[in-house]
Amino acid sequence: MPPAILTALRKLKETGTGRPLLQPDATALSGRTLLGYPVLVTPVLTSQVVLADMSMVAVGRDMAPSFKILDQTFADTDELALRVVTRWDVAPIDPAGVVVLRGVTA
Repeated sequence: MPPAILTALRKLKETGTGRPLLQPDATALSGRTLLGYPVLVTPVLTSQVVLADMSMVAVGRDMAPSFKILDQTFADTDELALRVVTRWDVAPIDPAGVVVLRGVTA
């Protein structure tokens, strides 16, 4: 979800209990959950929220990444940089496992 939606969700509370909908969770990858599900934020999505059952998503990676040592970039300070380029691909196993909500605004 985009950062603006996350900001708006922080202000919303459950009816009756008054608890925030967005809860901190040290066990979640992002450190927060919405109704028990982990929430990941990305500025790439500007008006979309993606709901995905990650057990229904296949992730593939390039088995031959390129690796390069950049020794000239930081020569003034005796430092090295490492550049690794790899390809990743993601596709739903079952299209019903991924839902994209378009036109979401804060």
